[in-house]
Amino acid sequence: MKKRFIISAMLFLFVALGGLAGEVMNGKVLEVKDDYGFVIISIGKKDGVEKRMLFLVYRENKLLGKIEVEEVFDDMSSCVILPWYRDEEIKVDDGVLKP
Repeated sequence: MKKRFIISAMLFLFVALGGLAGEVMNGKVLEVKDDYGFVIISIGKKDGVEKRMLFLVYRENKLLGKIEVEEVFDDMSSCVILPWYRDEEIKVDDGVLKP
């Protein structure tokens, strides 16, 4: 519980401050296939996304879970929801962030 609070607080600060010195990749969830444990996100190859990249999923500065890129397309990516990093249901329009 304490670890999740610290991660959520760090996510809030990261988003509020607009990231760190480097470029931050962020987008949103376009589609959720909960039965199969994956989501489609709005960023892809043209944004620099590569297979196996990890993203945080959040809503209103609250960490919902972590996803891993499985397939990359030009302007979107398919990602697996990592169940051991998932706190709440992921929904369409939730934010995704690659710090």
